[in-house]
Amino acid sequence: MRKTLLITLIAVLSALFSGCGNNEKASAPEKDSKQIDQVQGADQQKSDGKEAFENYLNSITPILQEIGTWGQKYEDLRTKSANGQISNEEFAAAISNELLPEGNKLQEKMESIMPEEKEFRDVQEKLNQMMAKNNQAFSEIIAAINAGDASKITSVNNLLSEARELERQAYYDLKDLSDKYGVPFMNQ
Repeated sequence: MRKTLLITLIAVLSALFSGCGNNEKASAPEKDSKQIDQVQGADQQKSDGKEAFENYLNSITPILQEIGTWGQKYEDLRTKSANGQISNEEFAAAISNELLPEGNKLQEKMESIMPEEKEFRDVQEKLNQMMAKNNQAFSEIIAAINAGDASKITSVNNLLSEARELERQAYYDLKDLSDKYGVPFMNQ
């Protein structure tokens, strides 16, 4: 009886130990499968993120190009004013009649873009604020010239500096996102 019990116990233990070994071998491919699924999921998220970023870039690039042209118009006008080629009144009139209305339209276009992804919304908010600061500065220029109040120019310069800072921040954020998703950006 002891012999039978001992043999049965050895058989049961052997089955248990071999069963444990088989479960480990079976779970290893299961772990590999889970790791593969996680890697594939991360690749899919990156692919989805890349596509979303490309779509976002495609939506803002034409507006950014328009803003660049608009900004160059202001710089040309400002240079003419500084060189005495146009009067302060002509400078204010050009801003009032051309640049400010165009800036307001550009601001509306920029604000109409509402990305779903948070990392894109943060960039978009900086671009929206940049446009608002520029347009506010243009309004201040007109008011300063019309009132003959040169002290308002300090306020204008501060607003334009803030707008340039927001532009730089947005550019760096876009560059970082471009690197993250492997999407060419601007001069790359």
